[in-house]
Amino acid sequence: MRNLTGSFVTRIVLCWFALGFLGLLPSGAQLVPPIEQNSAKQKLGRQMTEGYSLIDGDIQMPTWFVEAVLRGETPDAALFRDNLWPNGLVPFEFETACAPTSTCTNAPDSGCVATADRTRMIAAMAELETVANVNFIQCPSNDCGESNHVLVRDSTNDTTASEEDNSCRDNSGNSSPVGMIGGQQILNVVSWPARFVIVHELMHALGFYHEHQRPDRDTYVAILCFNVRGGCQGTLFNENFPILNTATIYGAYDFDSVMHYGQCAFAINLNCPNDFSQTISVREPYTTQWQNAIGQTTHLSALDQATVSFLYPQLNWRFLDCSFSGAGSDGTFRRPYTTLSTALANTPAGGTLWVSGPCPTFPAGTYSNNITIRAAPNILVRFGG
Repeated sequence: MRNLTGSFVTRIVLCWFALGFLGLLPSGAQLVPPIEQNSAKQKLGRQMTEGYSLIDGDIQMPTWFVEAVLRGETPDAALFRDNLWPNGLVPFEFETACAPTSTCTNAPDSGCVATADRTRMIAAMAELETVANVNFIQCPSNDCGESNHVLVRDSTNDTTASEEDNSCRDNSGNSSPVGMIGGQQILNVVSWPARFVIVHELMHALGFYHEHQRPDRDTYVAILCFNVRGGCQGTLFNENFPILNTATIYGAYDFDSVMHYGQCAFAINLNCPNDFSQTISVREPYTTQWQNAIGQTTHLSALDQATVSFLYPQLNWRFLDCSFSGAGSDGTFRRPYTTLSTALANTPAGGTLWVSGPCPTFPAGTYSNNITIRAAPNILVRFGG
């Protein structure tokens, strides 16, 4: 890190984080039954955002998208690009109504969030507010009206009705849409004592997919579909471990991400991994270090922290990538400046310029702004040479 003042010509070598997988489209957690469609209450206990279905356990995706994937199509997912929360402001409210979610016999009430669980949710939100320019704001009187917002509900007692005898079947689980989708979007939580499982769902709401859904994931892990409940593909009710080929990737695969599922996700046997029924097998040379470590739910990885902070940056942060070839370069993380002179001229005084990748020789000149040039560890960044 170096402050730039005065006139000088120099060669700077910096390091940069190998960033993890983002869900700029639709980037483990407590696992839930595979995919379910938001239909009538007697068919679906867990409440979800209207017109959405579950995929990969806890991601709410538009049902039309899921159906297209199941038909073997690759739908245009541009809908999910750039669906971040403006200025990092995320309005939310807690569900206060308690009601059965199915017509099963003696169905329990579900949905409303207890005081203790509200406190847990706010603590999980604080984990993200600490590392990024994100602000979760509870709406006045806990009523967000028709505005874009997250409805937090307790799905602990969600049920479905058995078709055989109308008995109640558990349908509790965690789930969230990816990014801001417009209007009310529902975030379900059942794993209240596990703070970073809640953080996992909040990361979905901020725009992240699972790490193991990266288009390049098969280089790092193998999905053992013969050990997966219902297999990996089939109907709208058992689509597990889909790769999202149109998703945006930044940096190296992050085995330590809180967005990565564990080795026994959707396993057919209860004694996994002791009975060798793992569903995710880490490939060499990463096996020894990560096979038993993927799926942690105790912390945000270093790459989780870096990536969410870059998606929701401080107001005086700018980004430079001299190799960026996309349109609309404006100094943001997703559309960084492409020349150092432009970046230096447009980074506010007192701000930070984050650099990714090599750039031409540092331009000579007088620089009146006192700024900081930074890069995180692991990738060499050079100016010139």
